[in-house]
Amino acid sequence: TEFQTREGRPGPVTNFRGVPFAGNGIFLFWDPPDEPNGFIIGYQIDYRTIESIVAQPGLDQPSIIIQDPNQRSYLVGGLK
Repeated sequence: TEFQTREGRPGPVTNFRGVPFAGNGIFLFWDPPDEPNGFIIGYQIDYRTIESIVAQPGLDQPSIIIQDPNQRSYLVGGLK
C-alpha cells in the first residue's frame, strides 16, 4: 500500500552562518533544510535590531521574503 501525505512546514535551514560585511551589514548564508516536507518555494528572514528590542519590545519587524528557492545567501545592510 502506498499513500501520500500533505506538504508541511519545512524543518530549519542547515549550516546557517553570517559574515560581517562593510562595517554595517551582514551576509547570511544557508543550506536547504534536511527535512523539506514538500517543495521549498522560498525563504523568510526575520531579524530585529537591539535598539528595536529595547525601545519597542513587542514590535514586529518586517520580514525579508526570498521567492527564489535556489537562493542561498542574502545581504542585510544598513545595520549599526
